[in-house]
Amino acid sequence: MGANRFALIALAWGSAAVLARGASPDPASLVLPADQVARARDLVRRLGSDAYRERDRAMLELQKMGRVALPALRAGLEEPDPEVQLRTSLLVPRAEAEDLQAKIDTFLADAAGKYTHDLPAWHRFRTTAGDDEPAKLLFTEIVKKKANYDLLLAVRGIPADLTQGAGALVGGPAGTAADSPPARELARALAARRQDFQTRLAPQWNANGRVQQFVPDVADVALVMIGESLVPDRTLVVNNGGQYPIANFFYQPAGRDALAGNGPHGPAFRRVALHWLDTREGVSGVMQAMNVAQNSNLGPAVVSKLAARLLSVPNANPWTKTYAASVLARSNSREHLGAITHLFNDDTGLPRAGVNVNQPDIQVKDAALAMVLLLTNQSPKDYGFDVLNANNANNEALKYSYTNYRFTTDSKTSAEDKRAAAFVKWRAWEAGLHAACAGGAGAAAAVAAKYPEKKPADAAKP
Repeated sequence: MGANRFALIALAWGSAAVLARGASPDPASLVLPADQVARARDLVRRLGSDAYRERDRAMLELQKMGRVALPALRAGLEEPDPEVQLRTSLLVPRAEAEDLQAKIDTFLADAAGKYTHDLPAWHRFRTTAGDDEPAKLLFTEIVKKKANYDLLLAVRGIPADLTQGAGALVGGPAGTAADSPPARELARALAARRQDFQTRLAPQWNANGRVQQFVPDVADVALVMIGESLVPDRTLVVNNGGQYPIANFFYQPAGRDALAGNGPHGPAFRRVALHWLDTREGVSGVMQAMNVAQNSNLGPAVVSKLAARLLSVPNANPWTKTYAASVLARSNSREHLGAITHLFNDDTGLPRAGVNVNQPDIQVKDAALAMVLLLTNQSPKDYGFDVLNANNANNEALKYSYTNYRFTTDSKTSAEDKRAAAFVKWRAWEAGLHAACAGGAGAAAAVAAKYPEKKPADAAKP
């Protein structure tokens, strides 16, 4: 039934311009007449009549009533009579389409923003984007596109408690009660919309024989981000080649410009985008968000928050962890120093790629220690590291690469002994820091509790 509903909504949009000319900006004008609602309920009851002609006449009358019959039709879906259920299920999509179109026309007619509108997904949207003029302009562009209607209806169905936190981020109102569509419908609608984007990316010929290259616009992407913010990104399959990854939009001129807050929709789009970035939680999602934040110059606070989150994501691979640690060091994010030191018990190896490359013994904890030393303005050399490219003219750009820091065996000391000594020295330094900040009592115990020694049985585990 969902496909029919959205097809009818698309058909309804064809008469939008005509309907919008005479639409009142006051949502009160959409209130259904009580006598007509009662008549529709009576007609729904007649759908279960023993007489075929009476059932048929009732169905035709309900079809003519359009959106006025919608409450009675929805109630008919719950009737025990299979005949009533079937006939109302055939009528609901058109009535829903007319109801949505009437709400859109009223919303667009309210240019001054004087009224509160009950439009699918508007309360979700304004929770994140705000309800100022840029937000309303952006939402208007969204609802003008018939391709967005299925996603608008699907966003409507997410439980309101999932949107409560967004209001605090952007100063918008809290979400209100949800309507009927389940979250899985949103997941399907998001996948379909991203697939549509990806399909249309292929160059197409227009009527003049010229190639047209499709690029999703600000309104398209904003709605998808609203939807994706309501669904855990670990459950979304977006990198299978058939669906457009939304992060790609931020590498396009239009995406970069809107994320900077430029243009009539810019401030609202930026709020939506920042919230979308902040709701990424899986390895791929957080990595994409962090890269977007870096490339878009969103500032060290946003970048470091995402990098610290990446360190805590389950199943992140060793290279991802060390990259996140290097981003924190490069951003001078001392407030996240503790997040890096959590890697000090990770002795996973970090081999370098390449054929016939002599692999250095570099572990995750080595890279983490090097980054915290840089963050605390200490020299890795003083901790026994061999530092490559130390005298290179470009060493400022290279110093945050884990491959430049390693413990090597020399004629006096093994690499493992140097590593052990380095961590002993760090813990002594950190104990001194605890003592300086909060007094000497308990400093050593605090550091010891933070870095528990591995038991022999644990050390033998791979």
